[in-house]
Amino acid sequence: MSHLLAIGATGMLEGALRTLAYGFEEVTHVARRATDFELNSALPVNADWADAQEFLTALNVALFDRTPVSDALVWAHDAGDRSVMGLLMGMPEGARVVHVHGAADSDPAGRIDSWRAMCAERLRYTAVVLGRVRGGSSYRDLTHEEICDGVLRAWRTERDVSVGEIG
Repeated sequence: MSHLLAIGATGMLEGALRTLAYGFEEVTHVARRATDFELNSALPVNADWADAQEFLTALNVALFDRTPVSDALVWAHDAGDRSVMGLLMGMPEGARVVHVHGAADSDPAGRIDSWRAMCAERLRYTAVVLGRVRGGSSYRDLTHEEICDGVLRAWRTERDVSVGEIG
C-alpha cells in the first residue's frame, strides 16, 4: 500500500501535493494549520517542525495505525531539520524523499550534501532548490506554479532539480 507524507506542502507546494495525492492510497499532510487545508480523504496533522518533540509526538500518534510511509514531500527551513530527520529515519528502507530547499537558506549545497549523506543508506533522496527568475534588470520570486512544476519534475525523474537561477 502506498502512503504519501507531505510536510509543509499546503502553501506554495499545494499544487504539487494535490497532483501527487491522486497516486496514493493514503495521504498524511503536516502543517501548523493542516486542518484548515482540505485534501479529499487525507489525514491532516497540526504540528510545527520548529518544536522537534511536539512534532515527532504528533506524527507518531497520527501514523501509529496507518500504513508505513512510502514517499515524502518535505518543505521545512533548516530550523526543522532535527524534527524532519527524526521522522524520515523511521520510514522504511527504500522510501522516497523529495526535499525542497530555498536558495536563500544558509549554504543550500552543504545542507543538501548533509541530508543526502544521512539518507544514503536507507532512503532515495532527491533535492529541489528554489532560486529566482531574472525579469529585466532585476529578479523576481518564483511563482507557485514554477515551484510545483520543478517539484513534480524531481518527483518523476528522481533527479535533483534547480528552479530558477541559484546564487
